[in-house]
Amino acid sequence: MTKNNLTSPSPCFRHWMRKNYAVFCSMGKSIKIGVLAVSYSIIALKGSMAAAQTSGLEQDTAHGKEHSIGDVVVQNPAAVPAAGAITALMTSGDIEAAPAHNLEQLLDYASSIDIRQRGTSGVQADVRMRGGSEEQTLILLNGINIADPRTGHHSLNLPIDLAAIDRIEIVQTPAAFAGAINIVTGGAPTAGVTAGIGAGSHRYAEQSLHLHYAQPKYALTAALSRQESGGYMHNTDFDILNAFVQGAYRFANGGKLNAQAGFQQKAFGANNFYSVGPNEYEHVRTLIYSLSYVQPIGNALVQANAYHRRSYDNYCKHRDSLGFASYDRRQDNYHQGDVIGGDLYAEYQSIIGKTTLGALMRAEHIFSNKLGDPMEREMPSFESGISYTHAKWRSALTALVRHACTLRRLTLAGGAAGSYSNSFGYYTLLNAQADYQLTPHCQMRLSAYQSLRLPTFTDLYYNGKGYLPNPFLEPERAATIELGARYHRRRFSANAAAYYRRGSRLIDWVYVNETTQQCQNYAAIDAYGAEAGAGYSLNPYLRNVRVSYAFLHMKPLQSHDDKAKGRLFAYLKHKVGVSCAHTLGAISPHLQASWSVSREWRNGSYRPALNSAAAVPFAPLTLVDVRLQWQQAAFTLYLSADNILDTRYYDYNAVPQAGRWVKTGVKVGF
Repeated sequence: MTKNNLTSPSPCFRHWMRKNYAVFCSMGKSIKIGVLAVSYSIIALKGSMAAAQTSGLEQDTAHGKEHSIGDVVVQNPAAVPAAGAITALMTSGDIEAAPAHNLEQLLDYASSIDIRQRGTSGVQADVRMRGGSEEQTLILLNGINIADPRTGHHSLNLPIDLAAIDRIEIVQTPAAFAGAINIVTGGAPTAGVTAGIGAGSHRYAEQSLHLHYAQPKYALTAALSRQESGGYMHNTDFDILNAFVQGAYRFANGGKLNAQAGFQQKAFGANNFYSVGPNEYEHVRTLIYSLSYVQPIGNALVQANAYHRRSYDNYCKHRDSLGFASYDRRQDNYHQGDVIGGDLYAEYQSIIGKTTLGALMRAEHIFSNKLGDPMEREMPSFESGISYTHAKWRSALTALVRHACTLRRLTLAGGAAGSYSNSFGYYTLLNAQADYQLTPHCQMRLSAYQSLRLPTFTDLYYNGKGYLPNPFLEPERAATIELGARYHRRRFSANAAAYYRRGSRLIDWVYVNETTQQCQNYAAIDAYGAEAGAGYSLNPYLRNVRVSYAFLHMKPLQSHDDKAKGRLFAYLKHKVGVSCAHTLGAISPHLQASWSVSREWRNGSYRPALNSAAAVPFAPLTLVDVRLQWQQAAFTLYLSADNILDTRYYDYNAVPQAGRWVKTGVKVGF
């Protein structure tokens, strides 16, 4: 897949510099990647950011105009990365035009993002950036860190569909080990209700209902959707339900309150997803809610955030045996995870620049029949007849400071964070960045920062046939240097970046004997990479054309023998993308088409079958997605084809990806 209709970030940086443009909602906090992986937040951040809908202006290069995105805003005093930058931005127009049906497919259009799936349609997808693992990539929902402390495999378990998303910000920042993705919902330009239905190959069906209502002082967005399919091969059926609501209110004293809540349920066949098991099955439920409040006081700004995430996960090895009394369900995995956090920030603008202080708390807990420390007394689980036998609790406290100042065309920023974790002790992280406005249309950036990722509960405690726990794992660490530039003038935009990251104590599964694996701090790796992209918007008929390229080379610093499972080295070496969105005016001015083409070269190898001894190198592959859409007033009819070339390929061992998948549907607004 490629970077389809991906609007250049350059206009956004222009607004960021001049308008306190929103970028990284509520991200002024000690970011924990996967599990309490604290790095920088507001020390690495500057400016303001909307926790939900963004006020101010956003450039829409697809239409060659600027437009307002909502009136009610909850801004973060420390949201835009000072030691990082938005490397790509997908606007609502880009998302609407893209030939994508789910968040995972849409994200894969970005050159810096690598989506590896088990199954399809976002059933179980891992998101990676710049060669990092799914645990090293931070996912934010309206700026709130909703990372799953148990496993990075659930990072994209978000209770939203594409119609609820206003924009997606892809950010390189010390607040994340390998990168961060902020998904911003709401922001519909007009109030109304939209209903949709769709169908497609493999008995696919979808239904959706969205509502947006806005007044000068408050706004409300709600979304409900469902996707289901019989599966593209044996035991790959799925049923996904999403429910989401978001509200914002502006007080007379200038204070702003934002609230969001969402629920997702996924039930799916997991044919060979995790082990040799064509009849595996998984049922995951996720609940997320948060509150944010911002209060300006003269030259100061104060913000408080509070959030909670709860998840339930049941993984069954023998789906076809569930109804039999003789089946021992204790061999399956049952988990209940909770994350609760609170952040408090204060920002002050003076003649010497902007100073930000922050205090952050995050606690994580898990009940399980496999993960954590043994419990003295068993506790009933969410599944009848099953008890939790293990549990683990941990927390982290962080204090941070950051300062930024501007000297004509040069902006300098830096900061530090000190954290204490009851599981990993004390640690300190630093960052610095310099931005230079070379011309009115071109900006250069140089940044250097440290980051850290704590092990997940699965890394530490997973214990089963062929696997051993390792509660003595240490945090992964990284130091990154990046040089970047961006250019925007009228209808043309371009961006480029080169980076070097040294990772140490990196965690991988290592064979301790011929049949048993254990997570260990095994690898130290140097990553060298570069990214470039350019886009042009010609007229309303040729909405935009964009090309992009990403390169990555990862070099181990010590001998990396065959004992390691090698998940760290299955990265994209090259990714080339071309996208186009245009109107088929010769047929009808209401008929639009969008194309997404990519060519990928992946490092590493895979096994077509889990019981196969021979590994096969990943072959280069080409993926093409196409969408035709007829739109008039509030009525939309679409026809799309994913992987129209019917390319056969693997992302993981023994799980072939779906071939060509055709979908059609209709949406009606009221």
